Order: sequence, then structure tokens, then C-alpha cells
Amino acid sequence: MAFISLLFALFSLSTATLPAIMRDPKMFLQSFDTLDPVIVQKMITMVDQLIKDGEVERQGHVDRQNKAQSRFDTATTDEADATHARDEAAGKVKNQQDVVNAASLAEQSARDIRTDKKRILDAAIVDEKMKAEFRASEIKRIDAEKELMQQIVAKLESLLPGVDLIEGKLTVTDYIVGRNLLADSGADRDSVQKVVDKVNAMVGRGEQQRAKVIKDDEDAKAFLVKATAEHDDAVAKHNAAVTVLSTEEGTLDKLETDLEGKESVLVEARAELKDATEDLAKKIQVRTQEDIRLDDERATCEQILEILKDLKSRA
Repeated sequence: MAFISLLFALFSLSTATLPAIMRDPKMFLQSFDTLDPVIVQKMITMVDQLIKDGEVERQGHVDRQNKAQSRFDTATTDEADATHARDEAAGKVKNQQDVVNAASLAEQSARDIRTDKKRILDAAIVDEKMKAEFRASEIKRIDAEKELMQQIVAKLESLLPGVDLIEGKLTVTDYIVGRNLLADSGADRDSVQKVVDKVNAMVGRGEQQRAKVIKDDEDAKAFLVKATAEHDDAVAKHNAAVTVLSTEEGTLDKLETDLEGKESVLVEARAELKDATEDLAKKIQVRTQEDIRLDDERATCEQILEILKDLKSRA
């Protein structure tokens, strides 16, 4: 009867786990109260199936470990790739930051030069205006004084026929060999000469002043042209520097956005690697434990098979 009970128990097995009685082959044999060859064969078939079921279960643990290993290998590669991509992106950002810093310094320098050239230009505009106005007023004054000198010359010419205005200077021009016309004019020659010298000096100073204000005005105009050109050049260079800086800052923004994306991918890759590492460790632990159990049960089943086959041969 014990044999029939055991047979029913074996038929009802849904896993490879052995009944307690089958873990001890000697105890297992003592449970038989008869030796029916047909039932012994069924027992052999069932134990064979237990061994096969155990190997299927073992393969399940192997497959799960292999899958976990594959996940771990993929996660390791992905994490390494993500780290490399993040580091590469970070390097590009660092290099671009240096470029932006250099462009910023260049823009600041260009702005300072532009500001300085604007200050010079503003001063040149004011100076040129003042010089032009001063030139106009001075020429008006000098022309008025010259007109007065011409009136004086006319008076002197009426009094002294031998006196002419030559190249802006009064000169006694009418001489008779051996004597000066002034000698019989009734006028004191030295006094007339003093008047002549004074008029000459005034005319000379006036023309010198005219030449100076004209030169000063022309110099101011020339400097204004130069200051305008230098300011325009400084404006163009500063605008170019602003464009370069804006472009480089735009590039930096794009690189920083790309770096943020790479950082996010790396965080996810590291989280996946952590989970994959833990999962693989668990799968290895379970497989190791199950291998021990399945090896032990297989060894027991093989002992039982050997006994059953021996019983069958003697039945």
C-alpha cells in the first residue's frame, strides 16, 4: 500500500522537488510492500521525468542569469558610452567658454577703443567748429584792418608820391640819383619812415595772423577727417566684435544644452547599470543556490534509478 501512495505522490509532482521519502534511497525501498515490474517501470519513467524537470528548471535559472548578464553588459557599454559622450561634451563646453571669454575681452577692448575714438571725435567736432568760427571772425577783422591800412596808404601816397605798397609793404620807390624825394617834401624823412615801418609791421602781423588761423582751421578740419575715419573704423570693429561674441555665445548655449542632454542620458545609464548589477548579482546567487539543490536532487534521483533498475532486473 505504501508503494501505491508513493506512486500517487510522484504522479502529483508539478516541480522537480523530490518528496522527502525519496531523498533517502534506502528508506524509499523499505516503503515497498510488493515489487510489480510494471509499477517499477512507471517509477523509473517518473524519476527520469523528475531529472528532466530539474534540468529544465536549471536551464530556466541559466537563461535568467544569461539575460541578466546581457542586460548588465549592455548597461556597462551604455554607461561607458554615455560617460565618454558627457566628457566630450563637457570638453567642448569648456573650450567654447574659453572662446567666449576671449571674444568678450576682444569686444570689451573694441568698445573701449570705440568710446575713446568717440570722445576724440566729439572734441574734434567742437574744435573744428571753434576754429572755423575763429577763422571767419579773424579774417573779417584782418580784412577790416587791411582796408584801414589801404586807406592809410592812400593818404601817404597823396602826401608822399614816392611811396607805394609793394607785396603788402610800404616802400619808398621814387628816387633821383643822389637824393631822396622826401628830402624836399617838407616832411621829416625819419618820421615818415617810422610811419611806414609801423604800417608795414601791422600789415605783416595781420597776414601772419591770417595764415595762422587758416592753418589752424585747416589742421582742425584735417584732424576731424582723421578722427571721423578712426571712429568709423572703431565702430566697425566693435560691431564685428559684438557679432563674433554673439555667435560664440550662441554656440556655447547649444553646447551647454547638448551637455545637459548628455548628463541626463548618463544619469539614466548609471541608474540602469546599478539596477542591472543588482539584478545580475541576485540571479547569480539564486542560480548558485538552485544548482546546489538541483545537483543534490539529481544525485538522489540517479541513485533511485539505479536501485529501481536493479529491482526491475530481479523482478
